[in-house]
Amino acid sequence: MVLTITDEAEAPTEARHLLGRARAEVSPEATRAIIEIVATIISYKFGQLSREDVEKMLDIKFEETRVFREIQEDALQQGLQQGLQEGRQEGRQEGAAALVLRLLRTKFGTIDASLHEDISSRPLETLEALATAVFELKTIDELRGWLQRH
Repeated sequence: MVLTITDEAEAPTEARHLLGRARAEVSPEATRAIIEIVATIISYKFGQLSREDVEKMLDIKFEETRVFREIQEDALQQGLQQGLQEGRQEGRQEGAAALVLRLLRTKFGTIDASLHEDISSRPLETLEALATAVFELKTIDELRGWLQRH
């Protein structure tokens, strides 16, 4: 029987039968390929099931399959890329905050802790605008007003 057209009630039994035959009759490499194909078909046929449910249904471990390893590697790569991007963005924001605070300290002397914290927590775009506005601000009160407006 062809697994892709087998109804859902019979599919798990048919899939386990195919996997049993593969384990008994073909090489380990071919068996892994068959496990991957059967697991993929069952995963699509029972889309609502979790990975763990499919593993139990077929008495397999997805970790044994190339497809699972590739998915894991792709997820890891995506996570690393996202982490790098977020790290770069955070680094730019922290650098801009440090620059703006340095400019403000040069212009006004000490900056109180609440103002320092407020400026440090601002998004990059606001910090960039503040870096330009520093040259127009004449007092700390003007700075506070600018921060309230932005």
